[in-house]
Amino acid sequence: MALLKCIVIMPPGNEFERIFEVVRNATSHSVQADEIECHLLKEINMPGLITDDIINSLNEAALCIADISGSNPNVMWVAGYAMALGKPTILIGQEMEELPFNLKVHRVILYSIDSLSELESKLIESVQQNLSRYEIKSEFKIHLDPKMTYQSLAVTGTSYANKARVKQRIKEILPQYIGNKAVWYCGSNGASDLCAIEYLLSKEEQVITVASDSYKMIAPIRNLIEQGVIQFLDASLEALPKLLTAPDIIDYSIPENAIYKLATNRRIFFCAKGDLVILFWDGKSQGISEYIRYLENNRKNMLIAYI
Repeated sequence: MALLKCIVIMPPGNEFERIFEVVRNATSHSVQADEIECHLLKEINMPGLITDDIINSLNEAALCIADISGSNPNVMWVAGYAMALGKPTILIGQEMEELPFNLKVHRVILYSIDSLSELESKLIESVQQNLSRYEIKSEFKIHLDPKMTYQSLAVTGTSYANKARVKQRIKEILPQYIGNKAVWYCGSNGASDLCAIEYLLSKEEQVITVASDSYKMIAPIRNLIEQGVIQFLDASLEALPKLLTAPDIIDYSIPENAIYKLATNRRIFFCAKGDLVILFWDGKSQGISEYIRYLENNRKNMLIAYI
């Protein structure tokens, strides 16, 4: 099952089948192909009221793409509803002399039916930009006090990420959890881990870096440990449940079971000890993708921030 759902809103007509394929190709090239699914809302072209199914689909969507060619009223209504929900919404449309009045303040990707490759390249860029402003919160606790403060948080993410982008997202996401005297468990392997550690230290938070063993860490983080700036914890020495919720006998040849094989000691530690796991993900890192599924299977509170 894909982690992300993209809802596509289009007018009726066979000519839009080609456009839908372009949209589907673009989204699959924007993130790892099996992590996003495109769903065409065919119900919007039926007479009558907008159905609960459409509203439910929009609520579940990570992203919406609407083709406003011809200013179809149903497309306009559903696109507007998606925007009202705060969903990242990309507008596309066949070349027109003038945009509808209420859309002039929005960016619209205009395309020609004779140049769909150009539309696809523009969509790839736009999808990546929109997802980078999006975050998912998965709260699995049934009775979650809105005033609750987390006592321990785990942070990690894509290793080979753009540092400037990671730093920007960290400044957007982490401040709401600062100043609560929480313990922060951070990874040790790459750009996301290092940027998180540096930010938390600048806010005088308690930081413990966690590695699968004492050798798996990058040099800047090792230097901070040797200087006594941050604490170090070797997850391989901790008493942890080896495979949370995993079956007793595991056949790793089955694709669905790969998530357990990739659950290293550090990741198991984060799952077991962190009240909330925060992941900075580029949408393509296979390791983080598998870890998200691992956390979902263990019904763990997590926040995914796209970078």
